Amino acid sequence: EGFARWNLCLSHKRRMKLNSTINRFECRDAELTWTPGEEEEEDADLNKPQQMLLSKFTPLIGHLTDAKLGLMHGRFYEVSSTSPAGVVMRDIETDASIMLPISKLRYVRLGYAITVNAVQGRTLKTGIVRLFDTGHPHFTWRHLGVGLSRAVSLEQVEVA
Repeated sequence: EGFARWNLCLSHKRRMKLNSTINRFECRDAELTWTPGEEEEEDADLNKPQQMLLSKFTPLIGHLTDAKLGLMHGRFYEVSSTSPAGVVMRDIETDASIMLPISKLRYVRLGYAITVNAVQGRTLKTGIVRLFDTGHPHFTWRHLGVGLSRAVSLEQVEVA
């Protein structure tokens, strides 16, 4: 029922599909649309950048560490504002603001859905954590343990 704040899945392919679906729904009135350039589109990697509709509160994940920008790989961000020049993001862990120019948006990914492996070691303090792919033949007890232990309470967990 509806979308969870944290959607955990096994594969990058599923992550990208979930991110795209949720992003189109949540950002119907997007303030900024970013589309990867030709160099990213030719990349066959399933972790490549994908089109992002960006508006206030859009969740993002750092895909690269760039000290000059203040961007960290694996860190969670939330869009604070958008402009033709780029986006201002809030680091969810430190509350610091980062201005990310349009040319650097390829260094972040949508953060509605993430792989179980990518979320290891993190505590997802707020919002519903929904586990996907639990019926997949490669889904193991380890994946279940990681998924369940990301939430601060079992009331926060749903299984899709």
